[in-house]
Amino acid sequence: MKKTEESNIEQWRSAMFAQPLDRLHALADNYIGQGGNSSSKSGIVEKLAVILAREATQEAALAMLDDQDSLIMGCIAATRGITRTALRELVDSALNYFDLEYKLANLLERLLVYERPNGQLAIVPFFEEPVRQRFANAEFLFGAGMKKGAGKRSGGAASQDLAMGQSAAPSGELSLLDLSLLLYSFLRYEKKPLLKNGLLSVHSKARLQKIAAADEETRGILEAIVSTLGKAGIWREGEQGFAFDAPAFRRFVTDYAAIYPFALAGILADGFPPANAEMLAHRMRTYFESGFVFSATGLARCSRLLLTGSENGAAWPDYLPAMKQLGLIRKEGGNWVCQSDRAFTPRPISTLQGKPNTGIVIEGTGTVHVLPSASIGDILSILDIGFISSISDAWDVEITKETAKKAFAEGQTAQSLLANLGRLCSADVPQTLKYTMTTWEEEYNALVLYRGSVLAVNENTARIIEQSGALAGLSYRKIREGVYYFGSIPHAIIVQVLERLGLPAPSLILSAKGGKKKESIGVSPSPRQIEALDSAQPYAVGRDDGSALDIGIPLSAPEPSGCTVDKARELPEIRLLAAARAMQLPEPVEKLIGERINRKLVYSEEQLVALSRILLEKMGARTPASPKRSTRGLIPGPVSAGGLDFQGKLHIIQSALKSRFSKLEIRWTSGGKTKSSILRPVSLTRTADDYLLTGEETTTGQALSIRVGSISQIRQEKGFLLGDE
Repeated sequence: MKKTEESNIEQWRSAMFAQPLDRLHALADNYIGQGGNSSSKSGIVEKLAVILAREATQEAALAMLDDQDSLIMGCIAATRGITRTALRELVDSALNYFDLEYKLANLLERLLVYERPNGQLAIVPFFEEPVRQRFANAEFLFGAGMKKGAGKRSGGAASQDLAMGQSAAPSGELSLLDLSLLLYSFLRYEKKPLLKNGLLSVHSKARLQKIAAADEETRGILEAIVSTLGKAGIWREGEQGFAFDAPAFRRFVTDYAAIYPFALAGILADGFPPANAEMLAHRMRTYFESGFVFSATGLARCSRLLLTGSENGAAWPDYLPAMKQLGLIRKEGGNWVCQSDRAFTPRPISTLQGKPNTGIVIEGTGTVHVLPSASIGDILSILDIGFISSISDAWDVEITKETAKKAFAEGQTAQSLLANLGRLCSADVPQTLKYTMTTWEEEYNALVLYRGSVLAVNENTARIIEQSGALAGLSYRKIREGVYYFGSIPHAIIVQVLERLGLPAPSLILSAKGGKKKESIGVSPSPRQIEALDSAQPYAVGRDDGSALDIGIPLSAPEPSGCTVDKARELPEIRLLAAARAMQLPEPVEKLIGERINRKLVYSEEQLVALSRILLEKMGARTPASPKRSTRGLIPGPVSAGGLDFQGKLHIIQSALKSRFSKLEIRWTSGGKTKSSILRPVSLTRTADDYLLTGEETTTGQALSIRVGSISQIRQEKGFLLGDE
């Protein structure tokens, strides 16, 4: 036995020892029979453990679970312990407060669930593994199609809720990463791509529509990505207008490429950085890889189970709205489908070293064809030189004088650009493009106006900076010794790099007259954003180190082994009821046993025999064939009354009002019509000539008042047979 199992069993034993002795005696009478007459708690608990550990008991217990039982136990098993409040949130679409409490009380009586000292509900450890295998999986808890053989009983409102998802067909749509690369090209080269509110302008939408043939859904996703990049500080509106931080975008895409859609969702939901992107990817990636289909209630349950919690005391945000906004989850009918094509791109992150690059082809006119096999890193390199002009099976990227000038402004030269193109194409660059690129560079250098950050240092400081290699991660141009031009890189990032070298924060010159100001200009990322962009590293998805990230909800149930309900060809209750009838017990005893079987408190014929013996012993009989013996104390009292039996009806109502979980099945006459209802009684009030029963109708939840005199038939559905209610 594993240490975890031993620990769980010890927890269960401790919880049982905390029960009152009379409660344990009631459990012993029901499950052990005459063998449970021990006066010590430990003796009773150990005998109960022996019964629950039997495979036959476990098979019968699983076979007796209906859909609502399965849902409750699946949620408890998936969380490995849950409070009643949290459980209520998970099952609120299938069970209301009263029904959940009723079901939990029944599961506690059946010794399937127990309550820990901290108030958490847990599965009794003898049933934990088979319950987890069968019900603590995504197909059962979250899915949108009923799994064959799962939850075979009708559970009313729970039936649709316990559905199983199926893989979605590929849609051929552009992934979020591909759409982000398109936006990188667009935001980098378009002069006024956004309105002041951060939304794409009408002109921008028309251009993107022409480039990518974007439908309404795709245009909405593009807007969401733009908003996300704005939250990340990758673009901003400053004193000098729109500014796009291309190096920050490249670092973001490169560092988070393996979990890119979840990083976007993290930013959109929580701001930057995507602190919980690893958690989101770890818990949701398999759902997108399989194109999982959630039911509406299953998606909400998945969010509560997998996407809630806290990190260093800060609560995680609700990721579902962000995932819907980004098109990761799409509504189809009444279900929600994980969009695999949106989440993942088939492109590799980078070209393998030593492998020839066949994903990029260049023409002498400056048009570059990017094939589906091109890596993300290579596409980013191409987009630093040209812009996307069209997207189909292959992408067309145009290199123009304006795009080349932008590269020159970032510190590139014609020679470096041509060398990079040759590497990307694994071929010589056409002579016409070489000549054109050289000409563009000469024109660019004929007249230069530097706009952005210029760092000027003395000789000693210049030596420290260059020998440290601290500027290697920044795009800059060395104008002369000790003078470095950084373009649009935020001042705060430059300051942070210098501070890491132990250098003081540099003076900030705002005027040619020499005025100094020790603060940044315009809009810059916050220190939190800068740190995240500068230090972000690729995350390993699907880590298996036993951390709190993995709460153990597999996508589907494994092939059953050992204990399984499939071994039972018929429901155990039917077999047990037949066995009870065959024993020819006195009618009161048979009735009591039948009630316990219907409430699933009897698991085996051995238990049935032991229970019958103890009930017969209480009525003074030595054998089952003694029906004339006194049955005083065994008859449960009136459970139904009708017609003119007014006192009997009052007695049943008063008895039901004393019980936490009783329901009343009532037939009564109103306006000359006979009606039927199942009522949870709330009060009984005397009127001038009658009594008025008030309660809650179980089917509608509405308040209902009925005159007792109008009731033609009333039946009490009792609470629980063991211990106090």
